Amino acid sequence: MLAGFTDVDGDQLSVAGLTANHGALVDNNDGTWTFTPDANYNGPVNLSYTVTDGNGGSVPATQSFTLAAVNDAPVLSGNAATLSAGTEDTPYTFSTADLLAGFSDVDGDQLSVSGLTADHGALVDNNDGSWTFTPEANYNGPVSLSYTVTDGNGGSVPATQSFTLAAVNDAPVLSGNAATLSAGSEDTPYTFSTADLL
Repeated sequence: MLAGFTDVDGDQLSVAGLTANHGALVDNNDGTWTFTPDANYNGPVNLSYTVTDGNGGSVPATQSFTLAAVNDAPVLSGNAATLSAGTEDTPYTFSTADLLAGFSDVDGDQLSVSGLTADHGALVDNNDGSWTFTPEANYNGPVSLSYTVTDGNGGSVPATQSFTLAAVNDAPVLSGNAATLSAGSEDTPYTFSTADLL
């Protein structure tokens, strides 16, 4: 910051009144300063200060440097979507928009979903921005979705969602061997029981 400045009297020069825009300065008391930029700021930073000679002589000065942009990962900055309930034994369809609701990217990058998995069933990507989940037979209860929200420029954040499958009444099924009814006789009443039928 003193580079290029001289004093014809040979006085020792120093810096006073140092300020910077777009962030905060800390004097390390060892001849250095640390500048902490405002969150997500990139671009020029202007330094203003006074060069003094310790004997009343001073001159205003400026310097500048540039902060390069870096990619910021997506963040959940709003409310995630609340997925509606599904039904046992029925395919359930949801969209990318459902999974990205509430996420944002300070750089304005377009967000997408990758690595989507679900428990208690199978997922199919419909290649139209939606997925269809087919639950395991007779499963009812919560279904957890795990995925990654990506910005296409190296930024990503893990995410989860869930929905519930409501139970439905299942009809009886023949799961074993049916009873073998004994033979009867013509013109003779025949008696059998409920147990024979079940």
